[in-house]
Amino acid sequence: MSGWLALIAFMGRVVIPITVTHYEDYARRKAGAPNLAVRTVECEALVDSGATLLCLKRSAIEQLRLALLDSATIQTANGPRATGKYGPIWLEVMGRACLCSA
Repeated sequence: MSGWLALIAFMGRVVIPITVTHYEDYARRKAGAPNLAVRTVECEALVDSGATLLCLKRSAIEQLRLALLDSATIQTANGPRATGKYGPIWLEVMGRACLCSA
């Protein structure tokens, strides 16, 4: 088995590799800024078909130095929890990409 399918740990749990980039760095690099250090994190994401938000670990948010954009209440297995929405980020998943927050 190869590619992202190899990351299926066991039935019912699917993880895929993602790349998260600070959008301002991404945009400047695309515009041709030379010698720009682009803040990027590569990690694995748990696929949840019912999810409506991307949740990143605090360490990834800090490494990317993302700004707090808004607040949100998320539903976890332990009940509702207040959290922040950070961004902007450029998210790459399985050959596709989009601008979003986490």
